[in-house]
Amino acid sequence: MARAAPPKALAWAQRAIARRPDSMDVLRATDIPAVVVTGAEDLLVGAEEATRTAAALRQGRLVVLPEVGHLQPLEAPERINTILSALLDDVATADRNRENAC
Repeated sequence: MARAAPPKALAWAQRAIARRPDSMDVLRATDIPAVVVTGAEDLLVGAEEATRTAAALRQGRLVVLPEVGHLQPLEAPERINTILSALLDDVATADRNRENAC
């Protein structure tokens, strides 16, 4: 997709990404179930960055998909559906447990 994009659009996107403020403080303050999904073949977001992101989340977990690059939902839609369904199941279970504890 990047090869098909106009060079000006790619340059704009790279500048916009570079100017983003750091969000690690927001992630550290977030206390909800979360999953960080990365592809083992992702050349844009490395394993170190994905690991740091997941570690910053209080209830975060990291899932690395083998043989997948940066566009995980396009490259592995079934696996993404499974991961997100499991996350939603975890949230629903936690909600039921809280309701039963009251």
